[in-house]
Parts: sequence; structure tokens; C-alpha cells
Amino acid sequence: MRYSHIAFDLDNTLLTTDADMHRYFDSYVSALRLEPAKEIAASFFAWNIHCWQKLDEQQINHQELGRLRFQLWAEQWGLQIDPDEANGKYREALGNATTALPGAGALLHRLQGQARLYVASNGFNEQVHKRLNKLGWESFFDSIFASSSMKSGKPHEAFFREVWEAMGAPPKERVLFIGDNYINDIEGARRFGFDTAWIRQREELGRTATIEVQTLPELEKILFTK
Repeated sequence: MRYSHIAFDLDNTLLTTDADMHRYFDSYVSALRLEPAKEIAASFFAWNIHCWQKLDEQQINHQELGRLRFQLWAEQWGLQIDPDEANGKYREALGNATTALPGAGALLHRLQGQARLYVASNGFNEQVHKRLNKLGWESFFDSIFASSSMKSGKPHEAFFREVWEAMGAPPKERVLFIGDNYINDIEGARRFGFDTAWIRQREELGRTATIEVQTLPELEKILFTK
């Protein structure tokens, strides 16, 4: 095994977070009897991305993100909801609906004992642990990092430095960071000096990583043939 330390992003890298989120929110909008349902649901996802970008830029914190995405969405459609209550139900539902990406469990099982494993997420600490526990995966990882409980988040250097130092500051060329988001995961880790594995859904001109795959089984094959 070329790598002694391997860190995984969580959402859409090990877990089908976007698909789980869409399933929950479609049912949420349906229960509220809102029309046009598809347009109203899609607008929440747009506000959600907007708020996560503000978090990445360190303009808001996690608590503000949770409230703001529902507040902006409700204001757009004139809805009378409690943003904090809606966010709490959303996070609870997402934790309960946790689904692994194909090949994720098999990859973790095969890597166990071959390298030290970590989760490094921009998510909410409580929710990250809940989702890993639901799948019985916490024991795979030496440490679990969630930016809501850290001084900084991805893609900032301070996040990767905190993770690296907690690893014991191994040689950076022996560390592999695996993620789906090019800016937060791949570019952030690359700038810090880690090798990177990009789980990409499409070609993006001018963007590269140490390893590029579309699925976790592809990544498993590469890791165990190098």
C-alpha cells in the first residue's frame, strides 16, 4: 500500500447525501401541499448550495447555515415556518436516511489494517457521527473530523493542517485525500501537499488529481494494484 494515511470526505464520497436529501425534501414539500412542488423543492437546493458557499468562505458558521437556508427559502415562497425547527427535522431525517455509495463498505473493509483511515468533512459533527454509526462504520476510522467542531473548514489550509497534525504529521506524500468536491476536497488537499483521489461525475476541463475515478470500486482496484 503506497499510502499510510487515507482521509475520506463523507457526503457524496462515501454516502449518497444528495440523493438522500432530495428524497426527504420532496416528501417534505409534498406534506406541506406546496405547488409547484418541483420548483419549490429545487429552490431550496439552490439556497442550500448558496449557504454552504458562504460557510466555505467563512462568512457564516454552521448554526447560521442551518437557519439561513430555510429562512431564505421560506421568504422566497412566503412560507410561515420556523427555520430552526425545519432545519432540525431536516438534519434528523438525513441522518436516519443514510445510504452508502456502491462499493464504500467493501473499500473500507479492504483498507482496514492496510492504512490508517479518517473522515474529514465540512459537515455537522453530531450528524457525521450519527450517519457513520447508523452504518456501523465508526470503528473503521482512527479519527473523525467535522468542521463544525474545528477552527476552520475545507478548503482552507488550517483545516488540512489540523487533520495532518492529528494524524501525527506523516510524510505528506504518504497521505491520500479522497473526495468529490474539486475545490474543497481536491484543490484544498493538493495545495497542502497531499495526494488526491477525485470521485468525479463528469470531466472538468483543466482540473486534475493524483487519481481520478467515477466509482469507489474503480478506486479500490487502483489502490491495490499500485
